[in-house]
Amino acid sequence: DAIHAAVKSGVGFAKLNLVTKNHMRGWYLDTAQALAEQEDAENESENLGLYDLALSNLALSMLVQDDYPNALRLLERCLELWRVKYGEEHINTEAVYDVLALVLARGYEYDKALEMRDKALQIKLA
Repeated sequence: DAIHAAVKSGVGFAKLNLVTKNHMRGWYLDTAQALAEQEDAENESENLGLYDLALSNLALSMLVQDDYPNALRLLERCLELWRVKYGEEHINTEAVYDVLALVLARGYEYDKALEMRDKALQIKLA
């Protein structure tokens, strides 16, 4: 009861909930990123398994959190891996180019964003 009263009279439950969610989200992304980097260091590009998909999902999570520098870094690595795994003309490679264009545009790198969008469009039209 004392904790309930202290939270209610202090920051309030809504604020406490928001802070807790943000803290847990940050912990999850930091942990996932560390695991991805460790896996990347141990993996050879010919033996990707589901690692490349996990990496792309992590990049999208970073994008949703407006963490553009990390999303960009992870997507660039994902593009490298998917070029090896699928080839330049594959739809998955095209999808990475598309998302890279979005991230670059949000980071005000419009020339690079247009270049990525153009590559995605070329693959889509091929």
